[in-house]
Amino acid sequence: MLTFRTAAEPDFEHVNRLARQVHELHVSLHPDLYRSVKHPISCEEFREMVERDQLVVACRGEHIVAYAAFAVRDFDGASILPRRVMMLDALCVDGPCRRQGIAHAMLEELCRRGRALGCTDLQLACDSRNTSALAFYEAQGMQRKLIQFRKKL
Repeated sequence: MLTFRTAAEPDFEHVNRLARQVHELHVSLHPDLYRSVKHPISCEEFREMVERDQLVVACRGEHIVAYAAFAVRDFDGASILPRRVMMLDALCVDGPCRRQGIAHAMLEELCRRGRALGCTDLQLACDSRNTSALAFYEAQGMQRKLIQFRKKL
């Protein structure tokens, strides 16, 4: 059975084990931007996310099999409509547990939490070469919003 909870301080190593999987993908896609590190999430960053309740873990029994990190951002201005958005910073399912519906369930949990926080949208960024993630998010009903460009100088 899959359960969700807000991460706690003792989860640091478990979450970082998963964060390394995502980070190593980023290293492989952009070795000119990223380097391999043991803890992609620093102790301080982790503590801050835990304190703000912005880190969710999915568990099977006592084992953490996925995590998601997010922030809530309010938009309001003269030229834009006011809204509150859940910005998804990371979603990772442990390699051996992939393709079992965990990411789908995590996304549903994040949407539930976002609605409870008054969010009207869930947004995220995804590398254009991460085709499996792009296909997953589109299969979940998400739409592409922005295209970023980069030119190495």
